[in-house]
Order: sequence, then structure tokens, then C-alpha cells
Amino acid sequence: METKTDFKNLDGESKLSDQLKNFSNLTKKAQQEYIIEADESNMTQIEILRKVESLLE
Repeated sequence: METKTDFKNLDGESKLSDQLKNFSNLTKKAQQEYIIEADESNMTQIEILRKVESLLE
């Protein structure tokens, strides 16, 4: 699954470093993989949401 993220301001200038862009994409991928794994392990939806929220803190 590929996500498109726009890292530019209204003037078209890049506002984030390449490292930060890569980190953002890696965290999104890790979150998606975790949710899929959690779903496969039969966690309840509430348990999945609590886990995701704890990862975002």
C-alpha cells in the first residue's frame, strides 16, 4: 500500500528534510503492518485502537 504525502508549502518549497520524509513514511508503514498483525491475532477493535493510540503518544 502506497501513500502519497505532500511535503511542500503553498510556494512549492520543501519543508521537511529527506530523513524526516523517510521517517514519516516508515512510521505509516509500521502502523499499517501492526494493525494488520493485531487484527490477525484476533484483538478486539478497542484493543487495537488503544495500542495504536499508545504508539502515537
